[in-house]
Amino acid sequence: MNWYAVYAKSEMLDEAVAVLKHHNIHTVVAKCEKWFSNSHIREYVTSLLVPNCAFIETNLDMKELLAICNDSEVFDSCTLLSDSEALIIQTMFHDSNVIGRSIGAIENSVLKVSEGPLMGMESKITKIDRHKRVAYIDMKLLGRDMRLPLEVVSKS
Repeated sequence: MNWYAVYAKSEMLDEAVAVLKHHNIHTVVAKCEKWFSNSHIREYVTSLLVPNCAFIETNLDMKELLAICNDSEVFDSCTLLSDSEALIIQTMFHDSNVIGRSIGAIENSVLKVSEGPLMGMESKITKIDRHKRVAYIDMKLLGRDMRLPLEVVSKS
């Protein structure tokens, strides 16, 4: 099975997913919780992990996938994922299409994640921004460093 990142034209992701599902292609529209804060609201919101992008798992090769994409006006481009990128998608999105926030605590300068998708992956965390409630992960997806939601509830 091959994993691809399929980019839709601006504001046409839903239509692109419909075309892929019509061809019985397993599609993951990756979303991630993000902390949103202003003077009136403080809450987590869900947004796309990669804008206008869906991840697909299929037996099709690139030529066959491009034929499907070229038959429709909604697609922009397709990229084959590396094995490590495919593993990230399979690991992070096996239960749902949303990466939820992780919760952890810092004790004696060591982070311990108690719940969420980052549990057991503390060694992969390279930086924590407690203000933005984000952990920077030593994994790349489509050439970009991953930032995942992490709420540090205590520090001692």
